Amino acid sequence: MVDGQEFNWRVSLVSSGVLFRTHYGGGIGHGHIMRCLSIASILQEKGFDSVFLLDQKVEDELLDLEKYKCYFLNEFNSREYFEDKKEMGEEDKIIECMKSHNLKILFFDKYLISNELLKNLKDKGCFIAGFDDFGHRNYFYDLLIDHNYINKNQDRESRVLGGLEHCVLDGKFKHSKDTRQLSKANANSDVKLNLFVNLGGGCVLEYEKIILEAFDAMDMNNKFNVYWLDSNKASGLNFENYSKRYIEKIPYVNNMAKFLLDMDVAIGSCGVNAIERCAMGIPSLVFKTVENQSRNYQNLIKKRLVIPVLNKLDIAIKLDELYRSPQVLERESDYCRSKIDGKGVYRVADKIEFILN
Repeated sequence: MVDGQEFNWRVSLVSSGVLFRTHYGGGIGHGHIMRCLSIASILQEKGFDSVFLLDQKVEDELLDLEKYKCYFLNEFNSREYFEDKKEMGEEDKIIECMKSHNLKILFFDKYLISNELLKNLKDKGCFIAGFDDFGHRNYFYDLLIDHNYINKNQDRESRVLGGLEHCVLDGKFKHSKDTRQLSKANANSDVKLNLFVNLGGGCVLEYEKIILEAFDAMDMNNKFNVYWLDSNKASGLNFENYSKRYIEKIPYVNNMAKFLLDMDVAIGSCGVNAIERCAMGIPSLVFKTVENQSRNYQNLIKKRLVIPVLNKLDIAIKLDELYRSPQVLERESDYCRSKIDGKGVYRVADKIEFILN
């Protein structure tokens, strides 16, 4: 009940919880909403509900949001909710949502948040949390999640260190990967490796071209089964020539942990999925595709958890080495899996639970 009006919402008003203000869909991709949903899922287990205020309509049938017990409010379906406040800005819209749902924490996973907005929200009593992708300490945040350190502990009261795995993955899948025999291919074998390509959203067409040029220079058809997660940019490539042979183009992965069980090698960017691949013991050839991945990129390389590549020759050489040397593949897999415990999301949820209580 808001201003005396009753609305058709999928869940009842919650007693206490978190408002996630995040990106969704379009050129941004699903990374932002998925890492927030990971936290929301653990909070649900702890008895706390979450509300999501999104940039656009939740209409992607491939993203199975029904399994999450969250309420999704966005610019499309919120018009009735805000109909008597048509000129409402970002700040007022957030405050209205938090008051209406009796939420205690505002969690930002969104670009271009001004300090003025943060200050005004703080002045109105909001407890503000968010991810620290760039490493810039912002004192308007009460809680920052920093996933660029192996350290599993808290650093000050206001920061949670995710250990490079803030939103991965169900422990049972990680255990299954631990016991799986990865060295299934060698130079004299007919068994092919499974290769996952995931560059995320954004401007990745240039990198997709480099990858396909590298594939064209290799005997991919006899070495790798390629599973290519659609970035919505690949349509600009001459993709059909490849997909008929060894590339399976997939529109979306609903359960990333389960999907990664069968992958042996990956090519990707340095966002959320790079951390997930490490946790599942999948050696990754990586590009830095956007600027906010710089810290991830540098830290992953520094800790020898990924294999950086710059051009098609790098890709061809590294892929061939991993295919021809099962011992190298297994060593790289064991190493990256041993460094990522997959429990970062629980540390974040525990901290939020402490605040909510």
